[in-house]
Amino acid sequence: STLYGGGSGAPLSGLLNIVSLDLAPEFGGSVGLRAGSFSTYGADADVSVPLGANAGLRLSGMVESAESYIDFLSSDRYGIFPTLAVDLTPDTHLVVRARHSHIEQTEYVGLPAEVVIAPDLGVNRFTYIGASDAPRNWIENTHLNASLTHAFTDRISANLSVAYLDSAYEEWGAFTYGQLGPTQFNIGNAFLPSDTQKTFVTASATFGFNTGAVSHTLLIGADYDKTDYFGAMYFNTSIGVVDLALPNPTLPYGPVPPLFFDQVDTLETAALYVQDQIAVGDRLDVTMGLRWTKLDINSVTAGLETDDTAYRLIPRIGVTYRIADGVSLFAGYAEGFQGLVGYGFYGFTPKPETSQAYEAGLKFAAPIKGLTGTVAFYRITRQNVATPNPDNPFLYVQTGEQRAQGFELDLVYEPSSNFSLLASYAFTDAEISEDNALPVGDQLRAVPRHSGRIAARYRFDDATFKGLEIGAGLTAVSSRELTMPNTISVDGSVLFDLQVAYDFGPAALGLSVVNLTDEDAYAPYQYFGLAIVQPVQPLSAFVTLRAEF
Repeated sequence: STLYGGGSGAPLSGLLNIVSLDLAPEFGGSVGLRAGSFSTYGADADVSVPLGANAGLRLSGMVESAESYIDFLSSDRYGIFPTLAVDLTPDTHLVVRARHSHIEQTEYVGLPAEVVIAPDLGVNRFTYIGASDAPRNWIENTHLNASLTHAFTDRISANLSVAYLDSAYEEWGAFTYGQLGPTQFNIGNAFLPSDTQKTFVTASATFGFNTGAVSHTLLIGADYDKTDYFGAMYFNTSIGVVDLALPNPTLPYGPVPPLFFDQVDTLETAALYVQDQIAVGDRLDVTMGLRWTKLDINSVTAGLETDDTAYRLIPRIGVTYRIADGVSLFAGYAEGFQGLVGYGFYGFTPKPETSQAYEAGLKFAAPIKGLTGTVAFYRITRQNVATPNPDNPFLYVQTGEQRAQGFELDLVYEPSSNFSLLASYAFTDAEISEDNALPVGDQLRAVPRHSGRIAARYRFDDATFKGLEIGAGLTAVSSRELTMPNTISVDGSVLFDLQVAYDFGPAALGLSVVNLTDEDAYAPYQYFGLAIVQPVQPLSAFVTLRAEF
């Protein structure tokens, strides 16, 4: 929250760290092929090429085409990810990364929960609803990032990073809108084009110093980001009526529906931040930070223009204490601040979303040989959350407060190089804690109260089976609400999976089996604010062949 809070893509209570591949010191790479159920075919490649003593290029890419267990669905995708690194001087490094990806797929709108929860109605769980002749959805993302780092001394360094993202998509869908009989539904259609450009610049400096027995790593920085968003919705509430009990309940998409609204948003963020990582002896570490953010939002929706400016000072503090070799206590508090873009349903500029997060627990690093993991208790509260309007699922409201709290356990046990055991469990109590539109105490949509996974893997090292690995696991979730207010839920499920891999030297062959017992389960599916579900993937198998050079 200290380093990243405030922008349109900022985290509210945590972040997912995506680590790009670095350049290898020597020429090398890998090639992989993948094939499996539902006519899935794909390939990927990665190569790293030194360019003299002070530069290098790494190029990765992938392509995949697949059909689906859902009638009429198919997808095609490709991506390319180059990286260039240059040592301008022994102390100055430049890294330039790019990502370009393109995905095309048929729009899927799920199944009305009222139908699948009553299985005697005779609706095929893999039925496609809508318009099978609709144009395919597509999304294209292009991202460029350049990072320049210079080390003045072994304890003082500076960084300048610039990033640009262009994201565009077109969505074509036809969906159920209003139940007319046990399996009869009205069908509407929509067309949603969108284009977003984001520019981000950040500059920071790091200073390391000691004050007596206390060691400091001080970070000072400033950043600026700008987001330009365009989106529109073309919407028709009815193109006909279908009976989901029929073998092929689809309708022609028809002409492009009339314009419902369009929207242009501009969001600008300027921020200053400071953070100090403090080491007291060899047992106690403390991280403290402050971030000041100015957020400007301009929104033009259906000709109505609004402007808003918000300021926020958000703190962060974290403490880790090593109580014994391999066991540490940790605790932390952080706040989040995020501007919302693309919510033309409001008719006014939404308020920034805010959050407060508390967490505490234990981290294990081999107190018992081979055991690593985390035990954590947490509480996250979010304000000004955008939720579907209970009176109209196609509109949104921004009101009230949501709270999630619970307990998480993640353990990995590897007593030897042959055997690994993973065990995870999460208890999540996620509910509406304050609101003036939704009932307080209702559970948040699609969040299971209980979830967990157990998986084991065995690697053979004897002469007869050397290179062979076998793994299996199960993933379980409890029931989940589909709407807010809570009116209908989907049952929990237990899904089994299996993996077999064999490394025979020049290449490695792998087999992955999904839903081994072919469980007929459903999962929540997001489509507007409707009570929609999707069948989980049935018994499926996929084979991979990978070679390194």
